[in-house]
Parts: sequence; structure tokens; C-alpha cells
Amino acid sequence: METELRRNQVSLVSLGTGIILFGAWSVLKAILYFWTKPGSLQNIDADPMVALFTIIIVYCIMGLVLFADLWLRVYLGRAAQAEGRGERQKNTYLYLASVFLFFNVVVLLLSLYVVFSGRAGEISVVESAVAFLIDLTSCSMLANLLITVKRVRRLRASLEG
Repeated sequence: METELRRNQVSLVSLGTGIILFGAWSVLKAILYFWTKPGSLQNIDADPMVALFTIIIVYCIMGLVLFADLWLRVYLGRAAQAEGRGERQKNTYLYLASVFLFFNVVVLLLSLYVVFSGRAGEISVVESAVAFLIDLTSCSMLANLLITVKRVRRLRASLEG
């Protein structure tokens, strides 16, 4: 039973690291998207100063959202790593992981809808498939995190008495 507990704790540390890396990947993906497709915001029909102000506001909001996403994923990953090292954690990060999992599933379903409905526009099938697989991997990591935490806590409780 102790071997199974240690194996699950090592899995939690690995899952925490993976969640942090996926947070970094999501930020990098967004930066690359806006870097390679800057024209999407520059087609604003307005006074040049208003257009510039609008672009700056949109980039600031996107930056804040990306920072919040990265911060929350780092929090999730570090809490999972701490639980894997044997430190007791509150359930807050599990609720957050559940919310992330729910939204990742929604994004997966929407991406499938966009691809199969023919509304993908300029997005290639390869890009859609890669994005789908990455999002699917993120979902499986979050689900695995929730399952492994439950196992670790159950095993700890049975070993403690």
C-alpha cells in the first residue's frame, strides 16, 4: 500500500509540472497567434487614434487574461506538487482544477463543432488537429490530477489509521 501511495505521489508531482508547462504553452500559443496574425485587430474602421487606443486596450486585456491563466495554472501545479510531496492541501485547488477541466471540455467540444461544421475558415485541418490533441492532453492531465489526489488522500487515510 505504501508503494502505491509513493507511486501516486510521484504522479502528482509530474502532473503538477505538466500543468505548469501547459500554462506556459497557452501563453506562448496566444503570443504566437497575435504575432503571426496581427491584421485581425488592425482592420478597425475608425479614427487612427481611436483604432490605436482600441488595439492597446485589447492587448492589455488579453495580457491580463493570459497572466491570470498562467498564475492560476502555476498555483494548480504547485499545489499538486506539494500534495505529491506529502504536504496537506486545501480543496481549493481541486475546485479550480474542476473548473479548468470543465472549460477545457467546452473548448474541445467547440473546436470539434467548428471543424466538422465547416466553419474553420482560414484554420487548416492540421492546425485544428494539433490544437485538439493538445487540449485533449490538458483535459486528461486535469482529470488524472483529480483522480490521483482522491487516491492519495484515500491511501493516506488508510495508512494513518
